Amino acid sequence: VLHLGFAYSFRNATNDGIQYRARPDIGAGPRFVDTGTFTANETNLFNFAMAFLYGAFHVQSEFYMADCSGAGGPEPTFTGWYVEAGWFITGGMRQYGTDKKAFERPKLDRSLHAGGGGLGAWQIAFRFDTIDLTDGGVAGGVQDSFTIGANWYWNPNMRVMFNVIFADIGDGGPFGEGKLTIFGTRFQFDF
Repeated sequence: VLHLGFAYSFRNATNDGIQYRARPDIGAGPRFVDTGTFTANETNLFNFAMAFLYGAFHVQSEFYMADCSGAGGPEPTFTGWYVEAGWFITGGMRQYGTDKKAFERPKLDRSLHAGGGGLGAWQIAFRFDTIDLTDGGVAGGVQDSFTIGANWYWNPNMRVMFNVIFADIGDGGPFGEGKLTIFGTRFQFDF
């Protein structure tokens, strides 16, 4: 499967203020890059996406850009992108729904069962991403992150995720420059 996508949107800001911020690939904790609220009243958002699936292997990437202007303030352009690759090493694959043009639950050769029915499926994944929130007089910072992950799928609806994230923060931001190593795990189920 090869998926290509493009998106554009135009947005008006409320109260002539815009703010962008991000965390390093984890859903909790402080945002190490943050523009703070700056004076602007409109944003043009551009997004390009690509995904490729071949058996147990997948790769996907996305580029996004926010071009801000108006209200007599700075007119910065912020960018970011990521590339991620993964491989099911024990019998599974990502599924792509052509009707919704989106990833669905994975297909597993065997689900985890007590009593010897199966061990589920293991997937390894790697991701690099960057976001640049410093431009045009706004010093929100630059964040580069590299993630190594392992996912243990018990069945298509349940998984345990393990991640190690190495982040490098520079060029401004609310906490200044520095390097982080983050360990994360999550148990996820959906129905």
